[in-house]
Amino acid sequence: MANELNFDDTGTGSPAITFVHGLACALEDWRSQVATLSPDRRCLSVDLPGHGASPAGGPLAIERFGRSVADTVRDVGACPTVLVGHSMGCRVVLEAAQRLGDEVVGVVLVDGSLRGAGDAHTARSQTRAAIEAVGFETYVTGLFDAMFTAGSDAALREQIVGRALRLDAAAGTGLIADLAAWDAGRMETVLRATRTPVFVIQSTGVDVGGKRVSLEPGQSTPFVDKVLECLPDTRIEVIPGIGHFTMHEAAAQVSGLLAEFVAEVSA
Repeated sequence: MANELNFDDTGTGSPAITFVHGLACALEDWRSQVATLSPDRRCLSVDLPGHGASPAGGPLAIERFGRSVADTVRDVGACPTVLVGHSMGCRVVLEAAQRLGDEVVGVVLVDGSLRGAGDAHTARSQTRAAIEAVGFETYVTGLFDAMFTAGSDAALREQIVGRALRLDAAAGTGLIADLAAWDAGRMETVLRATRTPVFVIQSTGVDVGGKRVSLEPGQSTPFVDKVLECLPDTRIEVIPGIGHFTMHEAAAQVSGLLAEFVAEVSA
């Protein structure tokens, strides 16, 4: 039901654009894009369960998030819609698209990743073990610190890392483990079942040593490779020289690319 999620609904125009944030983030991450696009499009942005102003209401998991987003889109009448997800939100919008079917006219994946391999059970248990080995705070601090470059805004880094550390440790551990399990066990299936145009906006990747790095034009990532393997016609746009929070660090460019994509799928 829609009241499971806190959301912001502003602007008019069809198709709507539905924005979904990443792990330990919130709908506020899309404020720049909403401000730019809402004069011409209805913009719906949500806080996923256990994030922002939305209560957890139970275990946090990717498939549950996808159902919640789909239910909210339908309940507020934001159909047809383009689904836009960042990071973990890429997984969530792919799940939501399966449930919304023809009510989705496009999917945008902003700086997604592929963090789980092998079988889902192993990916889940190995990720949980990695978190428990160092403690949730240390794990999350390292994970989010790596999302920024030396040139990233220091205040933005401090704000986002601090926010991530407010995620409940037990729920967060379960969610990160579920994310890895979803990557290993479900990502390929969901990608291959996607029947709507997909657009990838990518700014970082994870190198062979596990370090996140900024991309340069023409570079790819395991996530991008997986998307193209499953959906060869996907458009890929690399935004070089910035960190993982693409919609913050290249706000105007992301807004422009979204406006262009929405216009294309509307036509």
